[in-house]
Amino acid sequence: MTPREPLLLNDADPFIGLAAAARLLPGEGGRSISPATVYRWGTRGLPLTDGRILRLKLWRIGRKWATTRGALAEFIAAQQPDESLQAAEYLRTSSQRQRANDAAERKLAAAGVLKKSSK
Repeated sequence: MTPREPLLLNDADPFIGLAAAARLLPGEGGRSISPATVYRWGTRGLPLTDGRILRLKLWRIGRKWATTRGALAEFIAAQQPDESLQAAEYLRTSSQRQRANDAAERKLAAAGVLKKSSK
């Protein structure tokens, strides 16, 4: 999980532990999320709807893991939908496409527009 980019120490964006990072984020029912969730986002990542895996930047400092507020902000911003898209684009699996195709063929056949195919 070590980022390949050079580590620049910046007093304006100091390191924070995973528990502190978890307390900054809202969870269910007014509770904060677990530090284990923050760790998972950094190690396994978070699957996005377009199939990409988004990972939170984490750094190992001695025996502890840390992140920054800036890394959290980048992670949150990367999850937001692209505003340039007019409508959400969802990718269908091949089985979903096939079911939709079969349903359309049945409707067309029922309307007499298409002869039923012999599958």
